[in-house]
Amino acid sequence: MPDGQTAPEEMLAYWKSLTGDDSPAPWDEDDLGMFFQEFRAHPDRVAAVFEGVVGADEILPRLMQVFEATAEGWEREGTYDGYLVVRKPRPLSAERARALGTEYLQKVLEIATEFKAKGPDHPVMDLRALLDPLPAIEVVGGERPSPPDDDAPKGLIYEVTNDFMHHLKWDLKPVESHAHLLEEALYGLACDYNLRYHILWPLYRHLTPITEPFAAYFELWRHGADYRFHDKDRVTFYVPSLVG
Repeated sequence: MPDGQTAPEEMLAYWKSLTGDDSPAPWDEDDLGMFFQEFRAHPDRVAAVFEGVVGADEILPRLMQVFEATAEGWEREGTYDGYLVVRKPRPLSAERARALGTEYLQKVLEIATEFKAKGPDHPVMDLRALLDPLPAIEVVGGERPSPPDDDAPKGLIYEVTNDFMHHLKWDLKPVESHAHLLEEALYGLACDYNLRYHILWPLYRHLTPITEPFAAYFELWRHGADYRFHDKDRVTFYVPSLVG
């Protein structure tokens, strides 16, 4: 099923058939929201999804890392996780966590620096001010405490990175691939845009000098790590599996 010779509706019908859905109504992209959850018990079958898809040689391994990170603990006594959640994160040293945290924030700053926002009021300038210079990073063991009422810095990062990726997709020209039809399904893995961006990054890398902007985020995610800004000068990364 070569990508460039297959109409989108044919790909959607093919993916529908892989789930065993024999209902008469055709699928559209909105029907793919929880698509990959269908393969959680048999992740070896995910490869069939990418048969003939342009970029699959790089996209599929990234997706499989998500399945590997969430393989343990997703099903418990008749209940199961709706999203792919890291239940048993692998150990991560404080030194490595600090390096990954630094790299992640540096990549966000690179995005904010390169992104030429339309209009003087775009929050990209606020993000540059927040991250330049980079805040001090501390690493502690355990889960991140419940967020405060105002989690503005993370919201700022979220808004700017999403706008940047929207710019790459619609204003420039990523590699054409039916993998783009899976955007909703990749977001639906964990309700996380950054995971989607990391998995599909091979289709975008030629559009910017920034290298792998979401790789450090993914490494932190698969170790169950999260973070919180305390002020402009300090960020804490919480690592449940912290060692050393």
